[in-house]
Amino acid sequence: MSTIFRRLFDLLMKFRPIWTEEAGEQALISKDHIAAWLRGLPATFACHSSVFLPPHLVTLAGPRSAPAVLAVSDRFFRLVPGLRDQGGLIGFEVQKS
Repeated sequence: MSTIFRRLFDLLMKFRPIWTEEAGEQALISKDHIAAWLRGLPATFACHSSVFLPPHLVTLAGPRSAPAVLAVSDRFFRLVPGLRDQGGLIGFEVQKS
């Protein structure tokens, strides 16, 4: 699963890397992958997207302000149709039925 913001992140990492990224065997996981893994189990799941701003920008806020910047940007982008599922962090919540 790739988001529309991925190219911006890749460009920033090219010019100012802040970590070394090593993808695992399955670097991209989608909602469909999770649904397939859970098929037949007594469980439901939901997914959400978070962290819409590149970490390069968030770190400019400093360690004390960064969580607030993330919270505000998450609230804003989740309200915008077409962008709410484009965050760089995909969270899955699985609940036993």
